[in-house]
Amino acid sequence: MNIKSLSPEVRHIWRVAKVVQGVMGFTMGLYVFTYGPLFYEKLSHASDPKLGMTLTTLWFAIMTALITFLEVPTGAIGDVIGRKWTVVWSFVCRMCFFIFLAAISFSQSITLVLTLGIIAALFFGFSYTFFSGTFTAWCVDSLRERAPDIGYEHLLSRSYTYNFLAQILGGILGVLFYVWHIPYVGFLIGALSCMVCVAFCLGEMEEVKNIQFLEHKTVSLTVITRRIGEILGVGFQVFSKSSVILSLTLVFASYMFVVNIVDYLWPVYLRTRVPTNIQTSLWIGLVVAILLVSTLGSHTLTLWTRRWHKKNGARTHNTVLRRWFIATSLFAALPILTLSWLTARGLDTFWYFTFAILAVEYAYGVIAPCYETLVNNYIPEEHSQQRATIMSFGSLMRSLLVMLLAIPAGGTSGAKTTIGWAIPAFLLLASAIIGNFVLKRAQRKTLCATELPPQPLASPILEKE
Repeated sequence: MNIKSLSPEVRHIWRVAKVVQGVMGFTMGLYVFTYGPLFYEKLSHASDPKLGMTLTTLWFAIMTALITFLEVPTGAIGDVIGRKWTVVWSFVCRMCFFIFLAAISFSQSITLVLTLGIIAALFFGFSYTFFSGTFTAWCVDSLRERAPDIGYEHLLSRSYTYNFLAQILGGILGVLFYVWHIPYVGFLIGALSCMVCVAFCLGEMEEVKNIQFLEHKTVSLTVITRRIGEILGVGFQVFSKSSVILSLTLVFASYMFVVNIVDYLWPVYLRTRVPTNIQTSLWIGLVVAILLVSTLGSHTLTLWTRRWHKKNGARTHNTVLRRWFIATSLFAALPILTLSWLTARGLDTFWYFTFAILAVEYAYGVIAPCYETLVNNYIPEEHSQQRATIMSFGSLMRSLLVMLLAIPAGGTSGAKTTIGWAIPAFLLLASAIIGNFVLKRAQRKTLCATELPPQPLASPILEKE
């Protein structure tokens, strides 16, 4: 697919997706590789390492609990007042999150660290849930409105590539500021980047015209609340009655549980197991390697979907996307299970530890756009209004898993944290096997019902149990 040959309106959607995902990736890189070690070291200095690890994973669980309770309501807000304004508020909250992280860098007592951490977690929860599902819904519906014959899997995978490339820059800066003992500089840069993105979104994002949103400046809070309730009810009904969407969501939530635990705790493992004199080089090397393999994953999917579109002149078939989705889920789960087993036996696992992390991160570049494409393929056209709400259930389920299992999955210390990673990895393995069975059965039913191969451009069918 040659992007230059597309209409100006479609290229505009492409440009917004790349910039927004680029800023999201850059700001993510500034904190995701350092906020775990920051909390662990701040809390461990004032207590023993075991209590420090417990408090660190507890804070992570609290942050995830906030996401759990906010996820679906904020998705409904995006479906009610509009996706543009919801994304704008996401970056405003993200800016506040960075400001409080910067304040934590100067804190010394456990009480102050935990207090500031909970406030930061609250802003992060709103930032994450306002963005999750809503921005993808904006991309999908904008593309359907202006170019319905173009598969959005290509747009999503390409925008994720920009996200990962920007994370490399943000990750390197974040780690360098951390080892130079000025992590607050990276957090303040993140806050400034979010402020710039707010201005960009206000000027460049255009709301979808074929969906009726409430004008939040002219209606009462009662009207907005009632409309949110209606959206939630319909969205939950669509979600709960589709075995396909349920299965996709379970696999994705299990994978995100794995990647969240790994991303949050691998720097802690590194800080406790690797000699200080080589920590910085290994830390930066792993950050770059992780983001490069994630970029490779999303770029591989981009090239593959581009080739499919050129050869078939249609969107990528659901069966093919399902194979990519399940195969990469298994590719992420099995190395982590092996790593946990090796650590439990007391073996030197650093190099295998590196391989397992890279396998998980490569899978992210494929799984995220595949999941978002497949779910949107199975959301009926008449329920486009509830798209952000339905997609929020994936993040909700992931948050529930993290909230309930983060502490046992974190292990007993930084050096033994990888043993606990077997919990999310086993869930991913089991859900991928079950999900593959359900998805294959649904696709066979569709084939039998039509007596013809499924047409890539046909409206998705909602399977009811």
